[in-house]
Amino acid sequence: MTKQCLPTIALTALTLASSLTLQADEAAQKALFEEVTKRLDPGGRVFGYINVKDELRSLISEADEGLAKISDLSDGEIPYPEGLELEPLLLEMGLHQAEAFGFSSVPVEEGYRNRGYLAIDGERTGLLKLSGGDPKPFAVSTFAPQEAFLAFESEWALAALPELVKALDKHLEKATGEPATLMKFLRQPIPNTPYTAETLLTKLAGRVSGFFVPREQRLALPADLGIEMPALDGIITHQDGTWLFEQLNPILASLPEEMVTRTAEAGFEEVEIELPPQASLGFYRPVLHWDKDSGALHVATRRLILEAALAESNKLQDRPDFQRVMEGLGKEGSFMTYVSKEAYHLFGNVYRVAIKQDVDGDIPEDVLDWLVDWMGIDAGQSTASVLVNEAEGIVYTSKSPSSISTTMVVFATITPIAVIATVATPMIQKARATARAIPEIKRIQSLLIGLILYSGDTGGLFPDKLEDLFPDYLDDRSLLQTATGEKFQYIPGLTDNDKGSSIILFVPAEGLPDKVLVGFLDGSATSMDKRAFDTMLEKQKRDREEP
Repeated sequence: MTKQCLPTIALTALTLASSLTLQADEAAQKALFEEVTKRLDPGGRVFGYINVKDELRSLISEADEGLAKISDLSDGEIPYPEGLELEPLLLEMGLHQAEAFGFSSVPVEEGYRNRGYLAIDGERTGLLKLSGGDPKPFAVSTFAPQEAFLAFESEWALAALPELVKALDKHLEKATGEPATLMKFLRQPIPNTPYTAETLLTKLAGRVSGFFVPREQRLALPADLGIEMPALDGIITHQDGTWLFEQLNPILASLPEEMVTRTAEAGFEEVEIELPPQASLGFYRPVLHWDKDSGALHVATRRLILEAALAESNKLQDRPDFQRVMEGLGKEGSFMTYVSKEAYHLFGNVYRVAIKQDVDGDIPEDVLDWLVDWMGIDAGQSTASVLVNEAEGIVYTSKSPSSISTTMVVFATITPIAVIATVATPMIQKARATARAIPEIKRIQSLLIGLILYSGDTGGLFPDKLEDLFPDYLDDRSLLQTATGEKFQYIPGLTDNDKGSSIILFVPAEGLPDKVLVGFLDGSATSMDKRAFDTMLEKQKRDREEP
């Protein structure tokens, strides 16, 4: 009887174990959901939750196969080094520790409060270690003067970057069998300094803050930029700047005596630098203020802004606009930005002008205006953001003119356009460059006619230089260079007894780095692949050198 019951008992036990496992998994999923969503704002324009637990690790494990397929599809254009395993590299970066992500967006006053939370499993590794340490009060809010229209504070664990690079190097060295190069790059001396990037990343890790105040005075910018920019006073502070101040001292000591004024008191040291008055920024007199007690180093544009910051009253935290936009974001964390509506307008308009100049008419004016509207440059609202490291994850909160949902819609709209533009732009640029090459080939043909006429009068000899063709054989001296001012390269010493396929004129094709415009001895001109041209020219040189 007992033997007959054994299969039933085993099946029951397995079913029960499976049920308990499923219940435990459901409980864990529910706990993760609650952990993420309790940090978000319910309702509003958008509320989302994405569980990526184990999914990223699964994707990472398939990365090698995916890249190998991409390499095959690209016919080797995207190489996949033999022996390289992406999985351990991606695991070193620590992104597999992400468990879930949540986001929300609710209307507040003139804009939206956007929140995001990334739940992290276990002790952070790789890139996640860069996000800074435990939350600390934002010192800039009690240091910056009330008139500051832009402020920031951040703490990044930059010392973790060399650690990550070392770990990646080990995998790359194992895969390729060659000495590691990433860490070698970080250990290269920085020009004109005794330091390496590794040294600076390690020594300068810590909390950095800054703020800026606009002035009535205008910066002397070139008129053709079309940008009006006020002079800004401000201070950049490193909370643990003792090492940096010690390193700067020898550099400051090397400056002419009349440029430097030093002050040493019981609690601080200062160095004031006088810039040459004829310099475009000569009205600035930078001041380095090192606080001996706290170790903070303040680098100020002028003494007046330093005095305003060191004063005990009229602080940024007292500014009504700052109080309003920071409400609900928190007063401590690892990262904070505040951009007043005045600063938003100023830098937004500078960005608008710069974009218009950069695209040079390639983007219609109404599209640019739409982008400006989406950015909220004219929204008249200040913005702020705060990032907080928690034991279980990272919380990011911001107030801005646009909602996350708007960003998603814009992203969904722009992404396909961007993909098409990415594919089409090189084709358009190539077509334009090819069109520009046609008149240059005609210039080459005109020069070739002049050369042939010259050789007819000199018994088959060609001139020592192209300038000798003027004015007897050609009138227009602009033929000596392309429309963009690049001179045509001329190969002297040929005669009409040389091969008709000999190269006598050439110039790189503008906008087509793999092409060269070439003129031949027989009077023909064409565009050639650069590799083929280089091979042909090298052979021509060897043939001429042979007796």
